[in-house]
Amino acid sequence: MRTAFGLVCAASLVATLVAIGQTQRLDSTARDIVDNILTSVRLVGQLESEIERRKILVDDELLVDQPRERAVMREQLTAVDRQIAVTMRQYEPLISLPDERATWEHTRADLARLDAPFARAVAFANAHHGEDASDIMNDVRVAFALVEQDLDRLIELNDRGATLSLGRFEMTRFWLVVTLLTIGLATIALTLLVAWWACRQVTFREDQMARDTRRLEARNRELDAFAARVAHDLRGTLTTVNLAMAPLAAKVPQDDRALEILRRGTRKMEALVEDLLVLARVEKLAQGRCDPAAVVALVAQDLAPSVEAARGALRVSVANAEVTCSEGLLRQAVTNLVENAVKYHRPEIAPDVEISGARVDGGYDLRVSDNGVGMSRDEANHAGEPFYRSPRVRDQPGTGLGLSIVNRVAEASGGRLIVTSRLGQGSTFVVHLPLAGAPEGGGAGAGA
Repeated sequence: MRTAFGLVCAASLVATLVAIGQTQRLDSTARDIVDNILTSVRLVGQLESEIERRKILVDDELLVDQPRERAVMREQLTAVDRQIAVTMRQYEPLISLPDERATWEHTRADLARLDAPFARAVAFANAHHGEDASDIMNDVRVAFALVEQDLDRLIELNDRGATLSLGRFEMTRFWLVVTLLTIGLATIALTLLVAWWACRQVTFREDQMARDTRRLEARNRELDAFAARVAHDLRGTLTTVNLAMAPLAAKVPQDDRALEILRRGTRKMEALVEDLLVLARVEKLAQGRCDPAAVVALVAQDLAPSVEAARGALRVSVANAEVTCSEGLLRQAVTNLVENAVKYHRPEIAPDVEISGARVDGGYDLRVSDNGVGMSRDEANHAGEPFYRSPRVRDQPGTGLGLSIVNRVAEASGGRLIVTSRLGQGSTFVVHLPLAGAPEGGGAGAGA
C-alpha cells in the first residue's frame, strides 16, 4: 500500500516538475524571440533612417558649390555609410524567420545598386553638370523607393513572425496548463483509488482478525471445556484409586516406601486436577464484583498459620474499593501469590510478605511483594505460562499452574498481571483490575 502511494506521488511530482520546467523554458524562449524581433525591428528602422539621411546628404552635396562645404558634406556622408555598415552587421545574426533571409539579401542588393548612381551624381555635380546630376538622382529616388519597400517588408515579416511565435507559445502554454491540470486530477484519482484499496485492505484485515479472534475464543472455550472434562474424569479416577488404597495399605508393611510414593503421586495429581478445574472455569466465573480489602482479609486469616509456621511475617495494607472480579477468583489468585511467597523464600531468611492495594490511574492495583528467591528477567517473562517452572525450583512441590491461574483471573476480569523481580532479592506481583462501573479500558495506564 505504501509502495503504491509512493509511486503515485513520485510520478505526479516528476510530471509536475517536467511541466514546470517546460513552462519556464517556453517563457525564456518566448522572451528571447520577442527581444530578437524587437531588436530586428529597431535595427531595420534605424537602417531606414540612416539610408534616408544618406539620400538627403547626397542631395545637399549636389546643391553646394563651395569646396569646403562639399568636403564637410563628404565627411558626414562617409560617417553615415560607416553607420549603415555597422547596423547591417548587427542585423545579420538576428535573421531567423522564414523568407527573412531572402528579403534581406534582396535589400542588400538594392542598397548596393544605389552606390554607383550616387557616385555618378556627385561626379556630375562636381563637373558642374547639374542637369545630368538631377536626372541621375531622379533614377536614384526610384531605386531608393524599392529599398524602402524592402525595409518595410522586413518589418512586416518580423511583426508577423512575432505574432505567430507568440500564438504558438500561448497554445503550448495552454496545453501545458491542461497537462498540469490532468496530472493533478489523475493524482487525485490515483490517490483516491489507493486510499479506497487501502481501506478495503484494512477492512479485510480487520474482518479476518475478528474471524480469527472468534475462532480463537471458540477454541479456547473448547480447550477449557476439554480440560474441565479431563480434570473431572481424572478426579473420579483418583477418588477410585484413593478408595482402593485403603484396603491395600492394611496389607502392606508400614515401612514400604512404595505406598508412600503412591500416596504422594496421588496427592500431586489431585492438586493438578484442582488447578486445571480452576483454570478451566475462570472465564465462566470471572463476572462479578468484590472489595479487595475484604478478600485479602479472608486470605490473611486462612494463611496466617502457614506463614507463622515458616516464621515469616504477613503485612496487609489494602484500601477498600469495588473492582470487577469474582470474589472467589480473586481469593484464589491472592492465595496462590502468598503461598508462592512462603514456598519460595530463601532458606536463610524468613519470608516477609506484604499485601497492599490502592486506586491507581482509574483502576486498582493489588500488590503482593516478597523477599524470596526472585526470578531472572527471562523467568519473569514466562512466569504466567501454564506449567512453566524455573529449573532452580523444580524440586519444590507444585503444579506449575499457580501464576497461570493468577494471570488468567486478571485477564478474564479485564485487567492484567505485572511481574517485577530481581534474582535473589524477591518479587512483586501486581494484579491490576478495573474499578466496577469504570469505562472500559479506564485503568490501562497503571504500572508496576
